[in-house]
Amino acid sequence: TFLPVLTLSLPSVLGLYFWLDFIRASVSEQKTIVDKHNNLRRGVQPTASNMLKMCISSSWTAPDLPVLAVRCYPTLPPRHLGCGENLYMASYKSSWSNVIQSWADEVKDFQYGPVNEPVFSFCAQVVWYRSNQISCAMAHCPNSNYKYFYVCHNCSP
Repeated sequence: TFLPVLTLSLPSVLGLYFWLDFIRASVSEQKTIVDKHNNLRRGVQPTASNMLKMCISSSWTAPDLPVLAVRCYPTLPPRHLGCGENLYMASYKSSWSNVIQSWADEVKDFQYGPVNEPVFSFCAQVVWYRSNQISCAMAHCPNSNYKYFYVCHNCSP
């Protein structure tokens, strides 16, 4: 199984976007993404008794990667996916470990109770107990203020 990761350069021609470069994650990148999620999930406080182990989504292929990475701007994921979605935008290229850690670090903004700021939702996606499949993409967006756009879909069985 492989984890598709895109590096895209996406100029707009009459409002249409197209793919210029496509690469797959190396074995070490795949391992980093899955291991980082699983390490963070193991460290959740209070601990979860029924947390599933994260693995690479074997059913996803390149055309199914998150559409918003192709467009280089955040949009809501298609409703039919049934997956959570995490976004990270930066003016510099970052490691997958740093990207995932930034989502997990949002736990500091969490407060128990009925209302939480939407920013906490990225952390929740990393540690959601039923999620056990992940698919991630990275786009290079040279014409954007944020040149690098990362997205992961976390899905349940």
